[in-house]
Amino acid sequence: MSDISLLFQKTANFDKFLDQTTCLIRGRKGTGKTALYLLLLRQESEVRKLAYSRLDNVTLLSGHGSYNNSRPSRNELQYINQELLQKQGTWEAVWRAYLLINVFRKFKNSIFIKGKQGAKFQAIKQIFQGLPSENWQSEHTQALVQLATNRNLTLLIIDALVLVNQKQLKEQQTLWFLYDDLDGDFLEREDIRQQAITGLFQFVQACDAKKLTAIRFKIFLREDIWKRLNFDNKSHFNGRDLILQ
Repeated sequence: MSDISLLFQKTANFDKFLDQTTCLIRGRKGTGKTALYLLLLRQESEVRKLAYSRLDNVTLLSGHGSYNNSRPSRNELQYINQELLQKQGTWEAVWRAYLLINVFRKFKNSIFIKGKQGAKFQAIKQIFQGLPSENWQSEHTQALVQLATNRNLTLLIIDALVLVNQKQLKEQQTLWFLYDDLDGDFLEREDIRQQAITGLFQFVQACDAKKLTAIRFKIFLREDIWKRLNFDNKSHFNGRDLILQ
């Protein structure tokens, strides 16, 4: 349906959702989390009308979820987890690299500055430029593992995200990354789901600590999964969540 105003009932929840600091959207299965995730990405122009001017300077991107067919499969995510265990990598580092890959796909080389300062990111640029442009392939999975387990590269990625943030602030723009399908794409066995999703929230905390205010997150998560998560400073997200009934 093209006219979403006929089926979308705007409430105070929508205003809370649009708040830049709201990063967790939780609720029981069937409360409309995926519908809202897809609404923003598939009906972007209509959503912008509903938001009035609050999304004027926001670029909406899928961090992970069904909107983007080009994303790691369940089997590939299992493989990544095994590699992290062997090479002492973290899911936080994976999400950081994954986000930068998505930024590169959107903006290509324009995210990296030129000249001497830009030369420091040459190793990352070479990895990105070698990736297939269409669909998620084995090269993308290997790149994620490399970027998340090579200590020199993990440090470079942190600097690269600071650079992306500075560029967005200069242009008075904000990037919103939307995450969905975390329950379906990550298996519950071997605590893969728990570790991966915990890593995502730790990544959000790290971005907050570095004051990357031009990079924002909207994570759509089942209520029961959120309640089972246990990580340091979980209370950091109190008041930054929206519960869908």
